[in-house]
Amino acid sequence: MAPLKVLVVDDEKPARARLIRAISSMDSVRVVGEADSGEAAVSALVKHQPEIVLLDIDMPHGDGFYVVEEAMKLGLVPEVIFVTAYDRFAIAAFEVGAIDYLLKPTEVARIQLAIDRAAQRHHQRSADERAAALQAVIQAGQERGSASSEDLWLREGGQSIRVPMSSLLTVEADRDYVKLSTADRFFHVRGTIGEYEKKLEDHGFLRIHRSAIVRLDAITRLCSKGTNAYEVELLGSRRLPVGRSHNKIVKQLLLPN
Repeated sequence: MAPLKVLVVDDEKPARARLIRAISSMDSVRVVGEADSGEAAVSALVKHQPEIVLLDIDMPHGDGFYVVEEAMKLGLVPEVIFVTAYDRFAIAAFEVGAIDYLLKPTEVARIQLAIDRAAQRHHQRSADERAAALQAVIQAGQERGSASSEDLWLREGGQSIRVPMSSLLTVEADRDYVKLSTADRFFHVRGTIGEYEKKLEDHGFLRIHRSAIVRLDAITRLCSKGTNAYEVELLGSRRLPVGRSHNKIVKQLLLPN
């Protein structure tokens, strides 16, 4: 029997390398590709058609649940093993018993056991059964996400940090990263300003510039800087410019009628 194809997806190169090393000694599977973001994972799924995917949950340009949803739209239903640093995902998304998960940091023996289980499931389940299992996981993940929507989980320096949305002041773009600020510290994490705009749009935040989002109740003053040019002053007296295309909505929300 030919080895099953495995795709390894994680935004951290050392984590991918660890997973690949653990799999390399197994005769029943072979690694056919790797990816470091949600978008790259979807492309790799189409290219390699793997039977098993080791899939990180928290990644830039689409998280693990996004990858699963996109795969299903394309008619691709591999066995999925989620890899996560956050047990809050594991508790909810995997109570359905549809798939396996690895909680970082993961021992080699645990990785290999998960692969063996996935290979066994692949031989026992039909494509329709795999699709139903993945749909159950997506639903569980969505329910868990809505239940914990008042917190952000940020990965910085190898640690997972819980940041309540109520303490967040600003989010600013920095190439492939974003800089998030609270009253007493900054976080520099992988991601895009667009991703955070979607996460925060229903929680009292406003995009005031192509590269900046602020919490509305943290704004203390709207300052004119000349003809049709403005800045917002935040708690702590920090100021950020308002993009001209955002002037109208900012004035509507902040200035009295």
